[in-house]
Amino acid sequence: MGLFNYVDVPPQKCRRCRKPLYNWQTKDGDLSLSTVPFGSVSNFYVSCDNCRARHEYTLRPRKMTLANYRLKVTKWHS
Repeated sequence: MGLFNYVDVPPQKCRRCRKPLYNWQTKDGDLSLSTVPFGSVSNFYVSCDNCRARHEYTLRPRKMTLANYRLKVTKWHS
């Protein structure tokens, strides 16, 4: 059993040294060393191989209300 999953992230550069960032990881999910899309997890991170700066993305929670949904009303057919 793995301790993390890899995350498929579009190419990113380190915000400190501008070197490419590789091997994003997450602790979300079944932790089977699988590769998952970034949209399927709420948190993922990586440390820059060059300068060791840690980069972490966290999905901001939002309060869900009916306003978050689109309502469609259709004519009733009997």
